[in-house]
Amino acid sequence: MALNPDTLAHFVSIGPAGVKREIALGKHGQAPDSPLWREAELWIESELIRLNAEADAKRDAREERTLAITESALAIAKESAASAQRAASAAEAQCASAERQAKWAWWAAIIAMIAAISATSAQINDLITWLQK
Repeated sequence: MALNPDTLAHFVSIGPAGVKREIALGKHGQAPDSPLWREAELWIESELIRLNAEADAKRDAREERTLAITESALAIAKESAASAQRAASAAEAQCASAERQAKWAWWAAIIAMIAAISATSAQINDLITWLQK
């Protein structure tokens, strides 16, 4: 026995839980083992299968979106890491250049100090010579 369209519309409107409740309460004057209620139980099973399939499809779609977002985030993170590596390499090169410049600055300072000592020494010698006259 197939469900008539009105009964089917009623079942759809109240859903599986409502149909179970009506079966438990013995609504519509039908006995729980009547053909109508057997059809109702079959409808409940098929409806639950359909609802589970819909829920599974929604879950799968969410998982696909989450996976796509995760893959996009991973690509961004990889690019950021590569960019950071390039920046670190540039910083290392600048640091090496700064170290070389600091080394040459020290040599320049030593040479300037030697020149200052030499100039001062010459002036001291000139002063001593002038004082001895």
